[in-house]
Amino acid sequence: MNAPIDENIEHDVIFSEIQDTIVQGIRDAKFLIWAAVAWFSNEAIYRELLAKKKQGLNIRLIISDEDANQKLMKQMQNVFDVVIIPRHGWNEYNRMHDKFCIIDLERLDPLTMEIMQQML
Repeated sequence: MNAPIDENIEHDVIFSEIQDTIVQGIRDAKFLIWAAVAWFSNEAIYRELLAKKKQGLNIRLIISDEDANQKLMKQMQNVFDVVIIPRHGWNEYNRMHDKFCIIDLERLDPLTMEIMQQML
């Protein structure tokens, strides 16, 4: 009678809503998008940024040198202004934890950035 809840479906719905919010923010941008996120592997968001770059917007990204980023890293470096932050410290354990996003010189709030980091 009480069917188990499929947590994967629930998470997919939440991430889909977050992705839609991020994509809409990118689409609304008119001049620039600057972001710092440790992990960036979301192809849909990459494509939205690419479309904005083709419209002439200034796109700057700061990302961490993580295995998860390798899939899109070269593509991003070829198109956007990208700074890659190396891991450092003992066993390269220390990683970039900064998160920010500036769209048209307005900074997104920290909670939005925390959610965005989970999405990317």
